[in-house]
Amino acid sequence: MINFGIGAFIPALTAVVMVFILRDVIASLFIGLAAGALLYAGASKGGLRGFLDLLFTTLFNSTAENIPLITFILMLGSLVTVITMAGGHLAYGRWAAKKIKGPRGVCLAAIALGALIFIDDYFSCLLTGAVMGPVAGRHKVSREKLAYFIDSTAAPVCILAPVSSWTMAIAEIVEKAGLEHGLLLFIRSIPWNFYGVFALLFVLYIALTQKDFSYMLRHERDAARRRGKQQTLYGTEREIGGKTISEKGAVIDLALPNLAVIGLTLASIAWLGGFFGPEKVSLIEAYARSDTTLAINFGCLGALAVCFLLYIPRRLLSARQFFEGAIEGMKSMFAAVVILVLAWSMSAVTTESLGAAAYVESVMARLQGAVNFSFMPLAIFMLSALVSFGLGSWGSFLVTVPFIVIIAKAVDPSLFSLYLASTLGGSVFGDHASPITDTTILASIGAGCDHIMHVKTQLPYALLICLGSAASFGCMGYTGNTLISYTAGFTAVAAALPLIYHLERNKENA
Repeated sequence: MINFGIGAFIPALTAVVMVFILRDVIASLFIGLAAGALLYAGASKGGLRGFLDLLFTTLFNSTAENIPLITFILMLGSLVTVITMAGGHLAYGRWAAKKIKGPRGVCLAAIALGALIFIDDYFSCLLTGAVMGPVAGRHKVSREKLAYFIDSTAAPVCILAPVSSWTMAIAEIVEKAGLEHGLLLFIRSIPWNFYGVFALLFVLYIALTQKDFSYMLRHERDAARRRGKQQTLYGTEREIGGKTISEKGAVIDLALPNLAVIGLTLASIAWLGGFFGPEKVSLIEAYARSDTTLAINFGCLGALAVCFLLYIPRRLLSARQFFEGAIEGMKSMFAAVVILVLAWSMSAVTTESLGAAAYVESVMARLQGAVNFSFMPLAIFMLSALVSFGLGSWGSFLVTVPFIVIIAKAVDPSLFSLYLASTLGGSVFGDHASPITDTTILASIGAGCDHIMHVKTQLPYALLICLGSAASFGCMGYTGNTLISYTAGFTAVAAALPLIYHLERNKENA
């Protein structure tokens, strides 16, 4: 290891800058990783051999160490694809079309579907858009508003759900950074994830009241004038990856596999932790001792088996279609796996080879006793938002979580779950505010709207939720009281809304 001091952060900074230049997360992460390897090779006088050794050794090690998580992500891709091919989402769309009576019903149905598809944010974005797009058009709900509901019920649900593609990835990152029981630490962070809670509550507020503002209000009025003559999505509701989607699916074909993932994963965690064994350990202790990454693989494999038994006998899919869809789903997750491996590798080079971990520890040691660290939850929230604006939510927490582990160890290890909530909330806000991040782009594609219009219409809402979340994180840092912190966040949003509506009326009257 070479201690580069603050220069150890050059790889991460390079990756963020390159995202804005190249508009490509994979290329930017690779350039950031290469910059770190180049710095190390130059300082250690290893030359080209040293550069290549560090670059590829880190990539190989990061891949090998995370095989269980990569396996889960590939199986999740299979699960998502076979569920989609079975047509459960189309059945939900048909049911919604019969039951929905107006724009409010469309909005609530979109929120319900987004919350139901909690196992993966990509899956949620594309599937919710495919199902609700035609329904939204018939009831004069703008594509931009649908994109907002899709985006704000994808990542926020994932960071609040105890089982999702995010949950196990975050738990694994936490454990690799030096803390035990990553899943429990994640679950403990849920009550403090103010941005996720406020984002979901605010979409419900907008859905129920239909009181839009800023750019969203203009698009909603335009959609009403078009009297629902918006075009349907370009084929996404009838085909996925070149495979035809069944027309015979039922809502249970969507709901049951999602519930199976949760139930089987939670049961597997308890089983692997010894809850059902002769030792008679408590459920909490079993969860603490369990191998969560192995458990989520068991849960995902079990859910695939449920899908097979649910779909094949009813001829929603043939056995051949099922396995072809499973393979196609694995292929669809290739980009996500590459992003993860590159981010893990860049984090390893930054924290270990360039000495960023040692530098952060030394800075925190010097500040200990001289600085009041009550500002830390708010600072972490804002920093994570900044990183996420360039790297997206996944990239942000892959880069920042190892550092908050170091900070928490130096300040107070019991505060880690609060710091984790700050990181996740800030990462999701940065993703919502950025025009170049993956879920924002997928929400636009899913809803079938212009991408820049989605960003413009969503940003005022995201900024309002950011205001409330910042008030809560700031209050939590100084008071340590969850109820007071929620009250502070609600008060900030409730105080800002009348002012926003007043300015909106003045603009219309001008």
